[in-house]
Amino acid sequence: MKKLFSSGAVAALALLGTQAQAVVAPIHLWTFNDGTAKDQVGTLNGTVYGNSSISGGQLSLPGTTDGSGTRSYMGTATENITLTAMTLVSWVSLGTLNQGGGTALSIVNNAQQFNGIDYGEITAQQWANGSDYGNRSTGNDGGALATDTAKHMMAITYAANGTITMYKDGAQYGNVYTFAPFTFTDEHYLVGLRHDAGGNAMLTGSVDTAAVYAQALSASDISTLYAAGANGTLTAGAVPEPATWGLMILGFGGIGAALRLRRRETITA
Repeated sequence: MKKLFSSGAVAALALLGTQAQAVVAPIHLWTFNDGTAKDQVGTLNGTVYGNSSISGGQLSLPGTTDGSGTRSYMGTATENITLTAMTLVSWVSLGTLNQGGGTALSIVNNAQQFNGIDYGEITAQQWANGSDYGNRSTGNDGGALATDTAKHMMAITYAANGTITMYKDGAQYGNVYTFAPFTFTDEHYLVGLRHDAGGNAMLTGSVDTAAVYAQALSASDISTLYAAGANGTLTAGAVPEPATWGLMILGFGGIGAALRLRRRETITA
C-alpha cells in the first residue's frame, strides 16, 4: 500500500491538534486605554472614586498614603449571573512594598463575601487569595515575597471543585489549595479596595489591565495571557492565523485527493 498522505495533509492534521483550539474570552475587561474605566467586553463600566485617576492607560491608586483618608478605588455596579468557577487577572504595579489589605481585583457580593488578588494583608509583602474572614485563604500561601514595584501579571483561578491556584507572571505562585466551592450570584468588582466594608485598606500603586473569566483557566492559558502582555488580547487558547487556515485547507484538499486515488486503485486492482 502506498503512502498517499501529502506533507500538507500531515501539517493540517498536526495543526488541528495544536492550534485549532477554542478561544476563551473574558466576560469583563478594563484596559483604561481610552482614559475611562469602561468595560471593553461587558456592561460593567467602572466608576473611579476618591483620589484615583486614569491616565496613560493606567488606573492610579494612591491608597492611603496621600494622608487624606479618602477611599480611592474603582468599583462597578452589581450584576446577577452565577459564578463558581472563575479567573481574576490583573496587571499591577505596587507603589510601595510596605502596604497591606488592598486588592488588584476582587469580586464581591452584596453580603460582602469576596475573592480577591490581595497584597500584604495575610503575610507582609506576599500576594494571596483574599476572602471574607479567611474562609478561602491560608495564613501563608508559600508565594515569594515581593521585592520590587515593577508591573507584574497576577492571576487567581477558582475551579468548580474549590481548588484555588495563584499565578505571577504566567507561572504558579505559592501553593495550590482547596476549600469548599463558593458561588457568587449578585457580584460586583473592585480594584484597589478588597470589599466595600474594607475601611481604608486600599492598594497603593497602579493597574494597567484587569479581566474576569467565567471559568478556571488552565496553566497553559495563563501562560498565554502573560505572553500576550497587558495590551494583548487577553484571550486564552489559540486560533489559526490566515496563512495557517490556508495550509489546513490545502492539506485537507490533499487528503481528499489521496482518498479518491486510493479508491480508484482499489476498484481497478
